[in-house]
Amino acid sequence: MTTITLETRRVAEKWGFGMAPPKQKTQALRIQACETLLKILSIRKFSDLTEQELEAISVVKGMFNRTVRKDQWDWFSVLAQLGYPSIRVARVIASELARLRKSIKKKDQYDFEGSRVNLRQLPTRQCLYVYLGEMHIADDPNAGWVYVLSTRELNELLKIGMTKRTVEERVREINQATGVAIPFGVRRCWRVRNPELVERQLHKELDTFRFRRDREFFRIPYHDAEELLVSVIRENECEIRTLNVLKHSP
Repeated sequence: MTTITLETRRVAEKWGFGMAPPKQKTQALRIQACETLLKILSIRKFSDLTEQELEAISVVKGMFNRTVRKDQWDWFSVLAQLGYPSIRVARVIASELARLRKSIKKKDQYDFEGSRVNLRQLPTRQCLYVYLGEMHIADDPNAGWVYVLSTRELNELLKIGMTKRTVEERVREINQATGVAIPFGVRRCWRVRNPELVERQLHKELDTFRFRRDREFFRIPYHDAEELLVSVIRENECEIRTLNVLKHSP
């Protein structure tokens, strides 16, 4: 049997990896960048764009790349603020933003227009509207989230469950519980219909990996668990694409 060990060292982080809230100055910069990019996507010529506007494109590109690479302390916070775009969508948007910026630097009107059209066809603007608080994911009493959590120190001991609240609320509740020495972070989450059914079927599939019989902890490599979870969700045809169910905020 594999023995889980934890190197003895001080854990100073208050937040689980990926869950840190952006600093106030960073948040203000990102909001301004999102507003600027929306304006850029509405124009057809770039002759009057400034270096500051080029920097705004870079800032937003960095936000999407964060959600793909999952390598920063606030990556999941940014993902949630953008409306939970899939890795594939976020990667394509980031690539198109790089192309957009390059076309402006090279003064290539043809490439600029091609990239601008692609970004408008992608859910780029929807993500920006969610970030700016102008849109939100529609409420659905039959929907919820299935999540995979872990700590960086014990990254193959996974907590897999569901919630009908936000994932952030659930993680905050878990991390505030007595006995949690290292805060959990999100590895991935899915918006689904009938989350209770998905959780039940998934726990059944993972039963041989259960760490304790009375807890939803499983000792399994993350990518194996992810593959299994994706399979269960597809079999039940219950995934909700969050960017397809947005509503304008009041």
